[in-house]
Amino acid sequence: MKTRFNCYAEVQTVMDASPDIVLIATGGLPHAGYLKEGEEHATSSWDVLSGAVPIGKNVLFFDDNAQHAGMTTAEFLAQSDCTLEYLSPEMMIAPDIGGSNHPAYLRSLYENGVTITLNQKLTGITREDDGLSATVYNEYTDSNSTRRFDQIICDSGTLPADELYFELKANSINLGEVDQDALLTGERQNQVNNPDGSYRLFRLGDVVASRNIHAAILDSLRLCTVF
Repeated sequence: MKTRFNCYAEVQTVMDASPDIVLIATGGLPHAGYLKEGEEHATSSWDVLSGAVPIGKNVLFFDDNAQHAGMTTAEFLAQSDCTLEYLSPEMMIAPDIGGSNHPAYLRSLYENGVTITLNQKLTGITREDDGLSATVYNEYTDSNSTRRFDQIICDSGTLPADELYFELKANSINLGEVDQDALLTGERQNQVNNPDGSYRLFRLGDVVASRNIHAAILDSLRLCTVF
């Protein structure tokens, strides 16, 4: 097996390797979520964790992803000097992280005086003279409230970074299609949508939709163990 690191894969890079199977796991890029307005005013959790954007003094963190990425950001913010409100539409913080992880995250949030607001979601952001105004929707009362912050940070998962997948699709045997029945039963992917294609093409993990590394690994196992 030949392994190559620190190189960028483009269409020609893939074609030069003459592959039989191409698995695309290029991940995704953050987005602010499906806000009705003001997405351009939101700061991504990626920018905060990387240090690219400094943390404000009065911060709203909207976690619409319910996984470790959001809780890592919340803990990072909680341990800074900001006044933080954690907002989530879920019934509890990040239900996808597993019950054994909740106590550690909750301890950090409560020890640092974080306001935890559940069952509500951010729907809009507007710029004001002295900061940002957040519109928060409560679906149980069908009502909106507005609050002022210096900074609004969002983690709503990712949008697929799927450019390479679509560039390679036309020359693939299966045109990128997955036989879902074969995938679930562990059988070989035999569909032929383009007899002139030179490889079978599949996308994994966040290139399909916002998921996690476990999804990418499971997809890889299902697709490759039968070839």
